[in-house]
Amino acid sequence: MVTCKRCGFKNPEEFFFCGNCGFKLSEKVPSISSPLSALAYLHMVGGAYLILSIILLWGAFIEVSLFLFVGGFLNLYIGWRLYNKKVPRMAWVISLTATTFGLLYTFQWFIFIPDWMIFIMIAVALWQSLPALKEASIKR
Repeated sequence: MVTCKRCGFKNPEEFFFCGNCGFKLSEKVPSISSPLSALAYLHMVGGAYLILSIILLWGAFIEVSLFLFVGGFLNLYIGWRLYNKKVPRMAWVISLTATTFGLLYTFQWFIFIPDWMIFIMIAVALWQSLPALKEASIKR
């Protein structure tokens, strides 16, 4: 048991912060994941959403289904590559293209369904992690 220096609460050994007051118990706090992690998860969620949309449409509109498939595949591809820290060259272009596909599809339902917000969040995360994304793809 680790005793908190601030409040005296006894915490289990695996705690990094006090369970009572939140005070830092150890210098060995796990590092925060890379700035690309959030972007990776958002792309995977967006890709899964687009692929599920194809299944729910049952191929009713072939051109829409193809559009959804390409957008879904690109989102899943770039999300998986970022998650595994295998950033391809021109990753920001793939990420931007995948986000654009998602926005173009979901924005048509803007008023009725807030699914476009997934791709707005991807666009914001892409904008915030663009320097890290470009640096990671250059190092490759």
